[in-house]
Amino acid sequence: MSKSLGTPIKLVVIGDGTVGKTCALLTYTTGKFPEDYIPTIFENYSASITIDGKKVNLGLWDTAGQEDFKQIRPLSYPNTDVFLLFFAVNEQSSYINAQQKWYPELRTALNNVPIIIVGSKIDLRQNDNKCVQRDSAKRMADQLGCPYLECSAKDKIGLNELFEEAVRTALRSKKPNRAQEESKQNKDKSCQLI
Repeated sequence: MSKSLGTPIKLVVIGDGTVGKTCALLTYTTGKFPEDYIPTIFENYSASITIDGKKVNLGLWDTAGQEDFKQIRPLSYPNTDVFLLFFAVNEQSSYINAQQKWYPELRTALNNVPIIIVGSKIDLRQNDNKCVQRDSAKRMADQLGCPYLECSAKDKIGLNELFEEAVRTALRSKKPNRAQEESKQNKDKSCQLI
């Protein structure tokens, strides 16, 4: 039965509050950009997609970026296949926090899980020299050993590419999949007649 649902992938988004995490998830899953800001504590979404001919059941975990939730946020980390670390290109502080706060937190929690750095709200970059530029963000991601992608949930730019790349990254780095592990465990437990 689980074969028809596809390979399970757990994707967790993280970053400061108001950087566009929830908007990216909602716009990707519903096709509609939410106009009102509602702070997130924990939300889960899902999407069944096919990437490179492979069915995937994508579990999307939205986390709270506010400091008040730093104790419960790590509860979403176990069994994560890929993290999307968001910063908003129009918020320098979120860019700094991506490097100095969020990346170290993720590496401490789960050192071997891939992280994709995401510059969001690129629609706000036009004619604003104060925004984080793509080249700077790419250099930072390279220094951290992470891929870098950009998106705008509002204008629906780069969202499909972002989530498709996240799934590909997760599939590449996934250890023997859960079905193989269960099969191996069941094989080890089986009785043999000699």
